[in-house]
Amino acid sequence: MEVRMFDEHCNDTPRTDVLEFQRICKIVLAECKKLGIKVQREDLDPVEMRAFLEKRQQFLDAYLKDATEKEAARMLRTNT
Repeated sequence: MEVRMFDEHCNDTPRTDVLEFQRICKIVLAECKKLGIKVQREDLDPVEMRAFLEKRQQFLDAYLKDATEKEAARMLRTNT
């Protein structure tokens, strides 16, 4: 399978080169690794997936609460 790549700087016109799908996947995986993103290569067990999603939701809730509290504290400092 081949996938045409588009160059965003050329008004979405196709580039002359064509990369194989496998090569594009390798590029994406390499970029993920550089950014510290762990790629799950196999399917998760439904129980593991539920545990992951619950843990993620707890993290997001705590993060949002902390960010809200910091913003409220900042607003109190600037209003007085």
